[in-house]
Amino acid sequence: SSPTAATGSGLFNTTGRDNAFFGFASGENTTGIENVFVGSYSGAANTTGGSNTFVGAEAGRILSVGYRNTFVGSGAGSSATGGIDNILVGTDSGTSITTGDGNTYIGTRSGQSLTSGRLNTFIGIGSGGQVTTGIGNLGIG
Repeated sequence: SSPTAATGSGLFNTTGRDNAFFGFASGENTTGIENVFVGSYSGAANTTGGSNTFVGAEAGRILSVGYRNTFVGSGAGSSATGGIDNILVGTDSGTSITTGDGNTYIGTRSGQSLTSGRLNTFIGIGSGGQVTTGIGNLGIG
């Protein structure tokens, strides 16, 4: 079973296991395994994703299929629908990304315009803010 705390968290979790949901409507639609969602609407649309950690209001809100992602900060990865091995740390980091693999964004609003990409690294407030797609970009500052 999966511990839940707050109204609507884990609401439609029918077959998911080893999940922890804390916050209003967090993880409300998941059948995934080994997820941790903390914050209102965090991981709310996660259906089959697994081994994800989302901390912050609306972090990973619409991600439906994704694995081994870590989103920390209010709004981090809020538009992501899929992805593997992404690390987004900072308020509103990666808010436009829909799909991507192996991206690392550290800083408030870092990678905010990127919609899809792989192996991108942005470090610093607003870093990579103009990049919309790409592979292997590095932005610092």
